[in-house]
This record gives sequence, structure tokens and C-alpha cells, in this order.
Amino acid sequence: MAPTPGRGFWPGRRNPANSAVAIDPGPAPVTDSARPGEEAGMRVRPRASAASGAPSWGDSAQRAPAAAARPRTAGAPPAPVSAPSPSPASASAPASSAATPPAESAPSADARARKTHGERTLTLLTVYLVLLELVPSSWVLPSLGAVGTPSNIFALAMLLWYVGSWLVGRVTAAPGTRSPRVVMVLLAASMLIAYTSLAQSDRAPLSMEMQAADRGLIGLAAWIGVVVVVSAGISDYETLQKLLRRAVLMGAAVGALGIFESFTHSNPIASIHIPGLNPVSTSDQYLERAGLTRPSSTASHPLELAGVLTMLLPFAIQQAFDPARQGWARKWLPVAMIGGMIPLTVSRTSIIGLLVALAFLLPTWKPARRRGALGVMVIGAVGVKVAVPGLGQP
Repeated sequence: MAPTPGRGFWPGRRNPANSAVAIDPGPAPVTDSARPGEEAGMRVRPRASAASGAPSWGDSAQRAPAAAARPRTAGAPPAPVSAPSPSPASASAPASSAATPPAESAPSADARARKTHGERTLTLLTVYLVLLELVPSSWVLPSLGAVGTPSNIFALAMLLWYVGSWLVGRVTAAPGTRSPRVVMVLLAASMLIAYTSLAQSDRAPLSMEMQAADRGLIGLAAWIGVVVVVSAGISDYETLQKLLRRAVLMGAAVGALGIFESFTHSNPIASIHIPGLNPVSTSDQYLERAGLTRPSSTASHPLELAGVLTMLLPFAIQQAFDPARQGWARKWLPVAMIGGMIPLTVSRTSIIGLLVALAFLLPTWKPARRRGALGVMVIGAVGVKVAVPGLGQP
């Protein structure tokens, strides 16, 4: 069957319905009856690219000059000009950029470095807490006197470590932690003014006064070391919670030792001797008030013990209400040890501090929790009164 010009297919020509590109390799007669848009001798249809979905003009670009050189019959539409093929460099640029993995962002590396520094700081502060709370404060280095406690010496070492690391750029202060250090600078300035005023008095200072002033400067340096390391090294809430939890647990151990000392009138730690340390006082007598023994546990005085435990009690209560902690003993045993030891110090300071802490805590609790806390305090006060009959008497 002979093909119809302009409608069928010519020899050597692929069927356009079965091919993405239909090209006539040889010249063909074109009449006025050809369909509009059909080129003399060839038809070009763009072939979709498998990679990008854009039309591919590879074959048509090679045959465009030959098609333009062929004569056209009058009335035939002009041959379409094929689009230039994209350059290999531009075609491969998006793929190469997509294949390249994104570089690690600077904030993530900085966050990891800050976390490592926080863990190192937490370890140092844990050692400091052990020396501060579990080692008796009466044990000192003989050459430094009362200020030469192991905790103060370690705090001075922490200050030297931090200053040296800061000078060489190995550590930097955490953002938003400047305020505690500014307050510490003001305290140091006031103490230095008092120290210099001692030398400008009308009379010559006594030797004992000069020694006390020198010990005050050593203690100030130790305080600065603790404040600087804590404020600059603790940069996230999780690390702070770990530090507070360890402080509460050690405070509970100190409270348990004080309760034992209050009822047995003996301190098992007093019989332990650490080489190189000497006790400030060799007296075995306990302080008394209203016929009641005032234990000091590992502190140097019952007032010191009462102040430390009163400061730790709000954190112990906060951790007891933490839903992440399971078990009654894990939650409330530290609260019982710390809260039970505070009235046994027979100190008005502890009672005032406890009332101040409750004044801040109670308004933040829900009514149900507030009623439960008040009930526990009443039951606890009655229990302490029964256990120690003379407590509360003038």
C-alpha cells in the first residue's frame, strides 16, 4: 500500500508514535498539503532527559545545519531553530553541589566543646564538695591556720587552673554568666579597702590582727576560685542539676552524722587522722544550750552546720518533687536527714533561715501540695519535740 504524502510514513522513517524523536534521514517531497508546523525533510520532537526531565536536543543540534541548507517549497513554514545544548559544566554543577555533604556547623562544634568543659568543671566541683562537706573543717594545714582547710587549698588550685587556661585561650566563660563575677569583684574591692585601712590606722596593728587579715585574703581568693569556676563552667541546666544533686546527697550524709552525734554524743570521724593535717581545736567538749548538745558534724561550729543545711534544704525538696526520680528513699530520705538535723543544732539562725526558705517555696506550690507540706511540717515538729523534750525551751 502506497503511503499518502504528508500523512503516513516514508521509507527509512520511524513512526513518531513509537519514538521520542522522529527524523527523516533523506530529503522528501513536501507539498502545500503538508500539515502546518511540519518541516521539509525532518521532524524534531524534544526527547525528555532521564536525569533532569528537561528536553534533550543532542540529535537535533547535529542535524539543524543540514535541515537549514535544504530548499523549502513555497508555502512551507520556516524550520525551527533548535535550542543550544547545555554545557557539561553547567549540567554537572547542581549534581556536584547536591552530592557534596554540608560542612559541620560551627555552633554544634562549639556546643560540644562547651559540654566537655562543663563535664570537666563538674568533676572538679565534685571533688571540692567532697573536701568541703565530708572532711571536717577543723582539720587544717598547720602553716595556714584555720583557713588552710583541704577545700580552701583545692579552691585556690582551681582558681590557678582557670586563670592559666583562660590566659592561653583553652577555656572561655559561658555566655550570660558575668553577674556573679561582677558581684565577687565588688566584694573583693570592699575587703581590700578594709585590709589597707588596717595599715593606715593611728596605732600599729597587732600581730594577731595582721594574721587574721592575711587569712581573710586567702579565704577571699578561695571564694573567688569557686565562684569563677562555677559561674563560667556550668553552662547548661542538666550539669547544674547534677551538681546540686551531689551537694544534696553529701549534705544528707552530713545531716545523718549530726543526728547520730546528737543522740550518742560521739563523732566517729573525730577518731580518724589524715596525715599532714592537724585539728584546730583539741577539745572534745560539745557546745550546749538549754541543757541540749549542739552537734557540729563535719562543720567547725553548729552555726556553720545549720547555715549549710538550711541552704541545701530547698534543693532537696525540689529534687524530691522531680518526677524523674523513683522510690521513696531516693526522694525523701535526703529531705528527712537535712530537715531533721536543722532543729537539732539548737540555733535561732537555722529557724530563721528555714522560715525564709519556706516563704519563697510555699507561694510557688499548688494548694494541694501546700496543704500537704504544712501537714508534714506539723508532724515533723511534733516528732522532734517528742524525741528531744527540751528542744524549744528558752
